[in-house]
Amino acid sequence: MPVEVTTLLIAFATIFFAELGDKTQLMVISLSTKYRKLDVFVGAILGFILVNGVTIFIGTSLSEFTPDFVIFIGGIIFIIFGIVTILSKSNNVEEEKIENQEEKKGIGLISSFSLVFLAELGDKTQIASLILAITYKAFLEVFLSVILSLSAVTIIGILVGRSMKQYIRPKPLRILSGCLFIILGVLTILL
Repeated sequence: MPVEVTTLLIAFATIFFAELGDKTQLMVISLSTKYRKLDVFVGAILGFILVNGVTIFIGTSLSEFTPDFVIFIGGIIFIIFGIVTILSKSNNVEEEKIENQEEKKGIGLISSFSLVFLAELGDKTQIASLILAITYKAFLEVFLSVILSLSAVTIIGILVGRSMKQYIRPKPLRILSGCLFIILGVLTILL
């Protein structure tokens, strides 16, 4: 089965922009101010792989039995995510909890894994991964795109770290992400 470049690009862009400025990226930024950057990266990616890998596997498996109206509903969900993302206020509760913790050696990887894993459960990127898997019926392409985009956003968050933390403005990222979700939702419905 040839690799569909369109599937790769759509899945990458969808998840990349959905995760930019999201609570998980803010957690990664905060974690990278307290723990070794490699520990934060590995822990976050392992959390993403576990949550999204299982989700994409389930979505791909169900895609053979999923009627077309479910894809229509997926498009509606994308539009709703877009509207909610644009209208939502940032919730930095997780970030504040992390900032109040004392740094302890050796727990950066475990902290990053567990926080990312828990933050991603039921998150819009997990649901978007499920919808992408059902829509494109391509486990490998969707999985690689999702993990690569989450890795890119994680690297950006780690590089930003403590020195750039005060310059991140989540609102423009939320608006961009929301608009992209709405566009993707409309395209999912129309195509």
